[in-house]
Amino acid sequence: GEKVYAFTDEYRTPTYAADAAAGLLLLLEQKQTGIWHLGGKESISRFDFILLAAKVFALDESLMVPSLQKEVKMPAARPANVSLDSSATYEIGFSPKGMEENLQLIHSTKRH
Repeated sequence: GEKVYAFTDEYRTPTYAADAAAGLLLLLEQKQTGIWHLGGKESISRFDFILLAAKVFALDESLMVPSLQKEVKMPAARPANVSLDSSATYEIGFSPKGMEENLQLIHSTKRH
């Protein structure tokens, strides 16, 4: 029943932990080396993500409050877009599920 504030001007590519684990196994099986990104396929603002989660979990979307990162004093400067370019990982077979599908999976397996 409390308000949740989230940035509309900060973007990321969320990845479900099980998808990231599958990506790590893929990299190990293929004996890949170097730096690989395991980001999700969709870039989304923090605010849009919490709206999506509220929809999936049937939460009160009116409690989700948009805010701006640029108006919040942060301990360190942060870029507005921290989305990962995971295209090279997708090319070798990494295929994370979509955000809504993963949220549905979390919702269906949560303890009641």
